[in-house]
Amino acid sequence: MERVGIVVLAIVAGAGVLIGYYLLAELAVGYFVWPAFVLLLPAAGAAGALTAAGTAVLTVSGPRRHRPVTVTPAMVSEEDFPLLVPRHRAGRRDHAWPAYLPGQAQVDLWAVAGRLGGLSRGGWYPVRQCARLVRELHERVQWTLLVVGWPVAAVVLGVAFAWSAGVVLGGTALLVVVLLLLGSLEALRLAVVGGARGLDALVRSRLGGPSGCPECYRAVPLPWFRCSGRDCDRTHHDLRPGALGAWWRRCGCGRLLPTTVFRAARRLTAYCPVCSADLRERAATIPEVRLPVIGAVSAGKTRLTFAALLELGDVEFDDEASRRVFDEGARIIREREETSKTAAGHFPAAVTVRLPVRRRFGRVGEHAYLHLFDAAGEFYQDWDENAALSFLDNATGLVLVLDPFTVPAVLAETAGQEVLGRAHPATRDAEATYQLTVQRLRLFRVPIDRLPLAVAVVKADLLTEVAAAAELTPDGPAIRAWLAGAGLDNLVLAADRDFGAVGYFLVSSLEGWTPGHPLSAAAPLRWLIGRRGLTTDLEAR
Repeated sequence: MERVGIVVLAIVAGAGVLIGYYLLAELAVGYFVWPAFVLLLPAAGAAGALTAAGTAVLTVSGPRRHRPVTVTPAMVSEEDFPLLVPRHRAGRRDHAWPAYLPGQAQVDLWAVAGRLGGLSRGGWYPVRQCARLVRELHERVQWTLLVVGWPVAAVVLGVAFAWSAGVVLGGTALLVVVLLLLGSLEALRLAVVGGARGLDALVRSRLGGPSGCPECYRAVPLPWFRCSGRDCDRTHHDLRPGALGAWWRRCGCGRLLPTTVFRAARRLTAYCPVCSADLRERAATIPEVRLPVIGAVSAGKTRLTFAALLELGDVEFDDEASRRVFDEGARIIREREETSKTAAGHFPAAVTVRLPVRRRFGRVGEHAYLHLFDAAGEFYQDWDENAALSFLDNATGLVLVLDPFTVPAVLAETAGQEVLGRAHPATRDAEATYQLTVQRLRLFRVPIDRLPLAVAVVKADLLTEVAAAAELTPDGPAIRAWLAGAGLDNLVLAADRDFGAVGYFLVSSLEGWTPGHPLSAAAPLRWLIGRRGLTTDLEAR
């Protein structure tokens, strides 16, 4: 019985201890834990959110040593940064400062997210330290601390959790707001970039189109530009609006450059991306008319070129070589001298003049570049030599010089006559020259069905002595009908089938260089210029 009493007494004492512990725990929860939670948890959460906001601001604009890495032009050009900028054919991006939104904003956002993550984990640092110290104590002491100190532990854990939650929620809300704002600004930037690129392309297509390289004769729709900064010769391969700037771009040297090709061509030096030759002033913004003058040896190509330029009159020259060629040609035409044969074996340099023009819908550009390519007739007799004429690939039209004294009807009548000797007839008929050139254009995939062809029947001043041409007049349909009836019907049909438009002209290079002459030497050029939507000032007057 004595043992039973001891057991009962122990049970009663244990129950009293448990009841007392329960009462004390209830008091601890009611008067310590819950008040602490009510007061400290919101404060910890708010402090965490404010700390997150302050950390984000300091990360971006605080002391330099705490800021994220700056995206430099070297990082852009060396592709050390995932910027949405396409490569150019040189293999690297341009050396320039990127715009903030597609460039530095990415680095800043990742840096802020990383700092906020570290800040959230840092809120648990005191808890981890206390737990480490408790683990180093004796097991009985650990249990004693657990039994006695759990209210304090609950408050500490709650504060740590509230802090972390405040950092996470506050940082997430801040990032969402920032992302929405940056997304809206980026959408606006992309709209501006797209509009500026479209406007630039439209203006260039209406005013200039691709610029022709004076060295390799290739069409250059997108010139390369050199930086205009002092002691800076960096190349900018694509100055269109984009990730490196919407309306302006800052070169790595600090120089501010215009982004659209239309604006850049007025301020910077442009050059060819293929051969690196300097392009002409305001490349790709001034209309260009590139006209190869094709024909057999002694057909009269060179004389027609000189007479047409002389009739056009008010022209300017951008290079001294074209001026010298024109001056010599004008002298020959005025003094009625014989034209020396064009040298064979080397490619001709284009005779380039700057011609006053008007647009059909009003004056937009004051000048246009007119490039005339007068290659030796041997280039139009041999396939290999003809294939090397790269200027044919980018022509805006062609002039086919047709010597009427190779036309079967005229040749049959004038055989053995003195007029045939004075005419110095071409060494090959025009149809053979035409077919060889057209085959070459098709092989190089030139869309000739979009090109105009001017057929110039030259030496018209001598045709007055030929009965077979007695009914021939400068009227285009009449010339076409005469050629078809005189034995060149295959050539006429082929030209109508192959080219987008065909014009026929009766020309006298000996007399047609004076303004208003019915046998105008410049009539084929004016017609081809008109096909580009331009009118020479001489016509306008």
